[in-house]
Amino acid sequence: MIVSRTTLNSDIKKLNDIISSYNLVIKRKNLIQVLKVVGLEKDIRIFILENIFNYMYKEDIFDKDDNMFFDETFEKYKIDKQAKS
Repeated sequence: MIVSRTTLNSDIKKLNDIISSYNLVIKRKNLIQVLKVVGLEKDIRIFILENIFNYMYKEDIFDKDDNMFFDETFEKYKIDKQAKS
């Protein structure tokens, strides 16, 4: 499948707009267009969980207040620090 550079850039911009609410960003590395999602481990996991659940069950899994619980739990067990090591 061949996709134009313009289409790819447009799609990446749309994805960045979507994931920015999770404090995530898509970074490009070099001209080969290697893409990487950058953000805290917790934010990546929450994004994946919410979107898979929403896709499968057509309803929200987390309330925005749940994020405080996630923040405290990830901080308590130093999950983001372990992921970066």
